[in-house]
Amino acid sequence: MAKLKAFLRDTDGFYLLLIAACSLLSVTLLLSWCNSVSPAPAPGFWKFLVKYRVALIQLLAVAAGLSCALIISRMDYHRMTPLWITYTAAIWLLVLLTFLRAGPFGVSPGDTGAYCWIRLPFGLALQPTELAKSSFILTFSLHLYAVRHTDAPLAVAALIAHLLTPVVLIHLQGDDGTALIFFVTGLVMFLSVKHKLRYFIGTAAAALAAVPIVWQLMAGYQRARILAVFAPGRLDSLTLESILYQQNQGLAAINAGGLFGLGLFKPDTTYIPAANNDFIFSHLAEVMGLAGCAILILLLAGILYKTLSIGIRSHDFRGRTIAVGVFTLFLAEAVINIGMNLELMPVIGLPLPFFSSGGSSLMGAFLCAGFILSVKRNSFSEKL
Repeated sequence: MAKLKAFLRDTDGFYLLLIAACSLLSVTLLLSWCNSVSPAPAPGFWKFLVKYRVALIQLLAVAAGLSCALIISRMDYHRMTPLWITYTAAIWLLVLLTFLRAGPFGVSPGDTGAYCWIRLPFGLALQPTELAKSSFILTFSLHLYAVRHTDAPLAVAALIAHLLTPVVLIHLQGDDGTALIFFVTGLVMFLSVKHKLRYFIGTAAAALAAVPIVWQLMAGYQRARILAVFAPGRLDSLTLESILYQQNQGLAAINAGGLFGLGLFKPDTTYIPAANNDFIFSHLAEVMGLAGCAILILLLAGILYKTLSIGIRSHDFRGRTIAVGVFTLFLAEAVINIGMNLELMPVIGLPLPFFSSGGSSLMGAFLCAGFILSVKRNSFSEKL
């Protein structure tokens, strides 16, 4: 027992408890969702597996992800550079394979227009860009560390190229939501290190100049989604109704939940496309009400607070930049995803960290959490 207490204290047991609580609540919600999608009794073991397949895959991903986080937490991130390089090369090779768009590579589930999946046996699929998020944070923090003492134009240009390369690749896959997350994460990491006024002014000027270019690069349906939320008057009523259907269904579910919700495992919940994934927040609001939403937000806020506080208390450069990257990643995904559910943001296909179904996104989140635990355990003073 003493060894267990020492392990939890050394590893930050409260952080582990927060991510485990989020993940177990996610599995519970997905069991509820599976029951609402297929409420009829499922006699027999195989029929049970088919009925609750999504929730069972999530449970396996939680077990695997938590194990990986614990293993990474015991490793010193300062001495993992060779492993980072190997991991990054393997992940981005998988990303490049999606551009083949042949056989199992470059699959677009549900005709979303994002060809970023690799089909696996038994009806499973892998989204390499979800795993690439953690590799990007690690390699970009290492790059920032390498040029920490210089503002030479070539060094800054190399950082910008490091930031924009994955953004462009993921845009070419058709997954602009994930590309946006990479860009925001890298930009905040960059500005947390290069925090001179000229960089903030340059970033603002570049952003303003890029807006019309990015708008033209967007597909028609992407522009329609943005207009539907921010300028609905520019769309005809039929287009607006079609674009907002998913979000309207999500809002209907949220309104139906009231204060304490309709209860878990109810067979008559509101139909919401992708309620197990992008719109898990709406399903939670319906079955657990405003009280359940408050629990979810408090759990995520606790993870964000612990992530940032571990980074602030870190005594070395890389530990802080890794924590800033993970904090930004989790915060951006949570804010955008919940905003999508509340019809405050356009739908761009982003998961809610530790809650949305999907082994790739869940494993990516656990990898990031493992690196934060490694920072907490292995941070030490170094020359800045």
